[in-house]
Amino acid sequence: MLKEARVARGEYKCSSCENIFGPRDVQIDHTEPVVSIDSNPANKINWNNYIKRLYCGKAGLSLMCKNCHKSKTYLENELRRQHKAELAFGKKEKK
Repeated sequence: MLKEARVARGEYKCSSCENIFGPRDVQIDHTEPVVSIDSNPANKINWNNYIKRLYCGKAGLSLMCKNCHKSKTYLENELRRQHKAELAFGKKEKK
């Protein structure tokens, strides 16, 4: 993964912001979240799906700077919280 993002010795290109960073300032990211954002029963994570997503291979990974990775993770977590709140609100309305 690092080889694909390498632009020069010790320099790597973030797949999100496309800036150049040193090896201590980049992280590997799963392009598809390991834990699904929605709670759709079709996307419900079980142990086998979790392992498959976790060990996805190079095609399912990208290199990001720490700031972009942190922002992406924060956004995914917010979307999960929002979706969970919508589901809870929907259950309350049915009662």
